[in-house]
Amino acid sequence: MAKRPGKTRASDAWGTESTPERTERIQFKVSTDEIAAIDEFRFQTRMPNRATAIRELLRRGLGAPKTERG
Repeated sequence: MAKRPGKTRASDAWGTESTPERTERIQFKVSTDEIAAIDEFRFQTRMPNRATAIRELLRRGLGAPKTERG
C-alpha cells in the first residue's frame, strides 16, 4: 500500500510495524465497566481499535514502576 503524503497509517503511529510478529492469542472476560474504560482510553488517545488500546495499556502497566503497579 502506497502512503499518501502527510498521512500516517495507524499501524505506523502506534508502532505495530516495528513490533515482533504476534503469534500468541489471549482470551479473557472483562466486565462492562472495564470495556467502557478501555473504550474511553481508546477514543481519548485515538487508537484504531480495542486490541491496540489493550496492548498500549499493557505496555504502560508493565513499564510502570513496581510501586505504581502494587
